[in-house]
Amino acid sequence: MINDYADKIKELTLMDDEFMVLCLENCNEAIELIIRTILGRDDLKVVDSNVQKLLKNLVGRDVVLDIVAEDSDGNYIDIEIQRAKEKSFQRRARYHSSLIDAHMLEKNRKFYELKESYVIFITETDFIGRGLPIYRIESRFTDNNEQFDDGRHIIYVNGAHKDVSTELGKLVHDLSCRNVDEMYNGILADRVRTFKETDGGERHMGPVFEK
Repeated sequence: MINDYADKIKELTLMDDEFMVLCLENCNEAIELIIRTILGRDDLKVVDSNVQKLLKNLVGRDVVLDIVAEDSDGNYIDIEIQRAKEKSFQRRARYHSSLIDAHMLEKNRKFYELKESYVIFITETDFIGRGLPIYRIESRFTDNNEQFDDGRHIIYVNGAHKDVSTELGKLVHDLSCRNVDEMYNGILADRVRTFKETDGGERHMGPVFEK
């Protein structure tokens, strides 16, 4: 049983959403690294983050976000790990975005105070099927293709595209890497090593296996 447990721990990667949530909880530095790499922004600073955050909807379906972060400008970023294939990626991202907006704007605040929101899905496969490492979806006018600046950003990261000549490719590689010693990003490697290779970390792994 002990060997079986240890073998299962070795197989876990950051693409297992429960394990990722465990590794990134209370670690703004690692979350900031992921967001900076995906958005291509070295200046972004994460000031707050939560894992498994419940967004209540009084008249409809609630949503539990894997990771939600707030940057120094007050923008909200939702990161979701998606391994299962499903047909509702587009609608699901839309729903996440709408609930984030509803929770972001406090009562009696003006609409112009609504900050930027980013919904990021990191998918195990290229479900869009165009062979690109990343897909960025923005609102645009249909007549001239100019951007309609509503502050909403939806991004899909193709987890099957592991071009380690780029920073994004290195990140994608690390998210699905089982061997800590083969990871490129030291911050992520240290977090994974804590839960895979230390006694204190392994004691927190029970709930991951249960789920």
